[in-house]
Order: sequence, then C-alpha cells, then structure tokens
Amino acid sequence: MSKDFNLTENRILKRGEILDWKSKSLNIESVSKKRIDPFAPINIDFNDVIKWSEFSKIGNSKSGRFRFFVLDVNN
Repeated sequence: MSKDFNLTENRILKRGEILDWKSKSLNIESVSKKRIDPFAPINIDFNDVIKWSEFSKIGNSKSGRFRFFVLDVNN
C-alpha cells in the first residue's frame, strides 16, 4: 500500500502526481479516503528527481551510512 511513497534513487516526482495509500486488493479502496492527516493523499506541485547524497558513514556496513536528499519544491 505504500508503493507511491517509494524514495529510491532517480525517482521522478511530477507536478500533478498524487501520492496515496492504495491497496492491491480490488475490494479495498484508498486508505486515505477514510483517514485524516497524515494519511491524506499528497498532491505533488513540483517536478524533481530524488538524488541521494552521503552525509556521513560509521564503519563499513550499510547500516552505518546516513544519506539525504533535497527536493526543490519551487521549480
């Protein structure tokens, strides 16, 4: 149900896109129709691509990495 909220490298977010909690089951509609914030749909009003950057690293394991991305919501 969280597919719309995938934050993988190079994910393209487009103006007009709506991120919603959707079920794969045909018998269950959008979860957000029955919930209030923070489960309400998110309307994307910008165009941008997710590009992760490394901030710091502790040790050699993946769990020791701290990464971030910044979205330009004004474009």
